[in-house]
Amino acid sequence: MIDASIVSNCHSVFNIVNVNHTFFSFTQKIRFLPLFYFFSLCTVVVLQFAQYFFNSKRSVVFFLFFSCKQVETGHVTVIHLQPNEKSILKVSDYFNRVEAVLLRDTFFFGVEDFIEGADKYIVLASDHPGLMQGKDRYYVFDKEGYFRNCIGTVGRGTGEYREIRNGLQMGEDSLLKIIDINKYLSYSLDGKVMQESALFSAENKTPIHTSPRYLWKDSLVVFEGYSVVTDNPAMLRAAKQDSSCFCEIYALKRNELIHSYFPKKEAAEFYVTNLEYVYQDTFCYYYGLDRTIYQLLPGEKKVRYRFDMGKYNRLQTMIDFYEEQKSGVLHEYLSLSMCNETDGYVIGKYDFKAKEYIFIYDKRTGITGNFRRIDNDLLKTGQKNGAKYFTWKRGLVFKQGYLWGVYSYDWIEMIDQVKSQLSAEEWKTYCEEHPDFIRIYDILVKDKRNKDSEDYQGENDDEKVVILKYYFK
Repeated sequence: MIDASIVSNCHSVFNIVNVNHTFFSFTQKIRFLPLFYFFSLCTVVVLQFAQYFFNSKRSVVFFLFFSCKQVETGHVTVIHLQPNEKSILKVSDYFNRVEAVLLRDTFFFGVEDFIEGADKYIVLASDHPGLMQGKDRYYVFDKEGYFRNCIGTVGRGTGEYREIRNGLQMGEDSLLKIIDINKYLSYSLDGKVMQESALFSAENKTPIHTSPRYLWKDSLVVFEGYSVVTDNPAMLRAAKQDSSCFCEIYALKRNELIHSYFPKKEAAEFYVTNLEYVYQDTFCYYYGLDRTIYQLLPGEKKVRYRFDMGKYNRLQTMIDFYEEQKSGVLHEYLSLSMCNETDGYVIGKYDFKAKEYIFIYDKRTGITGNFRRIDNDLLKTGQKNGAKYFTWKRGLVFKQGYLWGVYSYDWIEMIDQVKSQLSAEEWKTYCEEHPDFIRIYDILVKDKRNKDSEDYQGENDDEKVVILKYYFK
């Protein structure tokens, strides 16, 4: 059955050229011409119609014989994810230098977030190797990498927090903002509690459908959640009736819901991933159902980027997802797993057939690079160990114009490997270009020698963590 809007569009087009009268009158007048000329003239008319259709950029049916094509009106930046066009990521193509930071007294597990201040480093890390057992805490280090103090205390009392929902979020006032389960706090960097307030008052009857995720502009809290992951038909039917949304924004001062975006019931039957990030105080949200990044503003959402996944631009249903898990047969679905943005790039990761790919969209050139392997020419570790020294903790983290990641392998081994591959002159240049690398190397070599000595008395030494900072071009 033909859509009424399509018929209307086609009718209006035919009216423009007065087809119902002019075209058939014209054919009557030329009925005595040779058939060859008649069809030639018809061809010209058809081509004119086609030109009008394409130039007007309308969704129409071409004489009701050709398929419809939805054409995007206005300019929308498209990022192309193409795993079949993968290449090797040469680090120096996107980054101009790399620096290293040594944290000496690390008695925690897994650095989750990291901020560099004028005279200190602030680290969010877990106090236990088990994710479900550990609690995230804030640790402060000086610029020499020595531990100074913790910020806040895990607990249920005044000035304490049970969980940290918003990562490491620093305000313009240099206060550390924390979103807990049911309250938010702000701390000075020396650990003093500056503010503590309930997320919602006792009088607020607004239902909370998801979990607090981000403190936005000090007055809004953004809530984010995921659709139900199940292949149970009854639960899927219930999910289709869910009246809540993936993204809900509350005014803290008024204790009320002010905006809701992306109804959950729309994506109930699909296995989708939704992501969020903040770029220059703009809250961006990737909605997996339509493969689009939106920027959310009070009262409105705007398309920021749209992803084109080519022949893999289709959604996986929950039923298909569970069948895939049971059979082990991987289907050709693309799933965006991480995304963030800088002034020059949109960068992220996606999964395809159990393999991880990196994409980098260059805002200046409009070109999207798809990468599977890494040539870390900045570190001189090459392709063999390129990814090993270019690993991003929990994905993509941008701070102060660089991408950072925690290096957890043996630093001495890396430097020795690089030295073995370089000539004496190249090694001299490498040391001049990376004095921080060599300083960390010397510290760790000295520690190793002390531990290997017969009179060494140390017990349960704290581990040392190296954070690599890759600066964007």
